[in-house]
Amino acid sequence: MVVRAVVVCIVLAVAGCEIFYLPREWTVDAEGNRVFADTAFTWSWFRDDIHRLVLDEAAGRRPPASYASWHHYWLGRLEAHVEGRRENVRKHLGYIAERRRQAGLPDMDVSRGFGESVDAKVRREAGWQPVNMAGVPDNWNDYWLWRIGKLWRIVAIPGAELEEEELACRIVLRRREHRLPELSGAVRDCGGRLPPAAPPRRVSELEKTQERAYAAWRSVETSFADPAARALAEAARRGRARAVDRLVAAGADVNAAGVGNINALYRAGSLRVFRRLLELGADPNVLYDTGTTKMHFVARYGDPPLYLEAALAHGGDPNVRDAWGDTPLSASPLRLWPGAVAALLDAPGVDIEVPNRHGTTVAMKVAGVRDDILLALLKRGADYEVRNAAGYSVLDRLAFQRPLMFPGTTAARACDKVIAWLAARGVELPAPRVRLPGSPSADWQARQRLEGVLDTRESVLHEESGTRRGARDDPEANAIGAPVVGRIRRNSVLHTVLGPTASGKLTAGT
Repeated sequence: MVVRAVVVCIVLAVAGCEIFYLPREWTVDAEGNRVFADTAFTWSWFRDDIHRLVLDEAAGRRPPASYASWHHYWLGRLEAHVEGRRENVRKHLGYIAERRRQAGLPDMDVSRGFGESVDAKVRREAGWQPVNMAGVPDNWNDYWLWRIGKLWRIVAIPGAELEEEELACRIVLRRREHRLPELSGAVRDCGGRLPPAAPPRRVSELEKTQERAYAAWRSVETSFADPAARALAEAARRGRARAVDRLVAAGADVNAAGVGNINALYRAGSLRVFRRLLELGADPNVLYDTGTTKMHFVARYGDPPLYLEAALAHGGDPNVRDAWGDTPLSASPLRLWPGAVAALLDAPGVDIEVPNRHGTTVAMKVAGVRDDILLALLKRGADYEVRNAAGYSVLDRLAFQRPLMFPGTTAARACDKVIAWLAARGVELPAPRVRLPGSPSADWQARQRLEGVLDTRESVLHEESGTRRGARDDPEANAIGAPVVGRIRRNSVLHTVLGPTASGKLTAGT
């Protein structure tokens, strides 16, 4: 059955149904270039993804695998946005920069990120390791030539202030330091000396203890020195409640600490065993060497939050902090189900004003991102004027996020409810510190939907008398930066319905 389903999917994909393809909208930017347009879905996905990554960086967690630092990671992210030619590239890059500032992080150092990227790759080449990257040449000479050909992406990053020749020489000189062969076809007269190479990424003590804790999860046999504690953890992992009762009655300690400070509750493999261990006195507030507690895990388990409710009913502390100062409510608010949010907010003694090590409260984290949670916090008395270490408050974040939301979306409606709640109490949003290009208006979206009556995406750029591809008599109209107003055919349905003025604005992407 599975094989048959896979075959059907492949056939449909080849037939052009594009069942695995995320539709992309096209538009024309102010310079007349055909670029990807933001849609409500793509912008929401981008915003939530950046929010999670910034929270991870602010919490001190390691960047995604294969990146030497967060500067290295963000450089790759910015390069991808520049090459993707998305609409309002400055909007996307500006959003990343401002979200990092709001979290109290320093501005990204493009030069440092590039240097770390080159140093890491040169060390791999000098160590006779393969390129091992998808979508790039599989030998080092061709890879470096490809990388030099892509340096325009870094130069195009706003504020980078770097020259393409300078970056290329950094690659050439670093390879010479390791006595690697010269690149074919890329001989440059690169003089001077480079700054010292960035050392290999150092593993912190916290990461070492985290790795030991993760290793303990993989192997019960090596997790506990005490045979009774080891047997209890194995019974908990297999979901055997009766075996747990028998071992505890024989003297096994439910809170016996193993490698990484884990206990039997850490290994619980079913809700029944989880509840039973709590009834027998297991502590869900123990801080593991991974940096979190069982309370932080169960807050994200699912909806209804049965694990979380069981933990709260048996001594679980809704205010327990992880290694980065976050509570179960503020650690990962985007990943919380509505039931978990309600259970944590209704827990006796919950403190919704607990700041993390950057002074950021849960209300600041969710402002403009999960405004349904923010409204619930405000109704419970959350302070919307307190500022974090970077000087941002809940009001500042709302003022920044609201102009970027698509009209009529769930996020916009939730944000408007918060703004209305504040307005009813005489509170107005301040002017945003950073103004980015906003999302399209409702009128623009209506015209885009009407555009579907006639497929004018191609007609915008392939007009018979004035597109960059089709214009043969007018070189100026064929230029990259040529204006595109008025290129919709006079006899098109869109021109008839909207009129010449409206259709001209649509063609310009307004």
